[in-house]
Amino acid sequence: ITQLYSFDIKTTRPINQFESINASITHLTGTIDEGFVVCIRVEPNGIIGRHPTVYNQLFLVVEGEGQVSGGDGVWHDISVWQAAFWSPGESHETRSKTGLTAIVIEGAELQPQSRMKRID
Repeated sequence: ITQLYSFDIKTTRPINQFESINASITHLTGTIDEGFVVCIRVEPNGIIGRHPTVYNQLFLVVEGEGQVSGGDGVWHDISVWQAAFWSPGESHETRSKTGLTAIVIEGAELQPQSRMKRID
């Protein structure tokens, strides 16, 4: 049986940690102990403040554009159909002037597939 779910804006909760502004999250699967999948929304002029990952993290932009930084603090432009990857414990941050939506997958064994083209 097919089961349908919504993860529209009504399902989000604000991200208040890490001095974040105009950002929200919808948990889609899993728990922090097993890894998880979430949908992150960064509204125009929003930011998810610097914080460390728990496991490997893949940040997949599905709408909009913004900038991300990792442990080195260097900002990189990111847009639709691009992804950022952060290692366990790596401090990272996301911001957007125009808004973005990303699916975030985090897990201990997670690694980008070799078919994904590295762009940095």
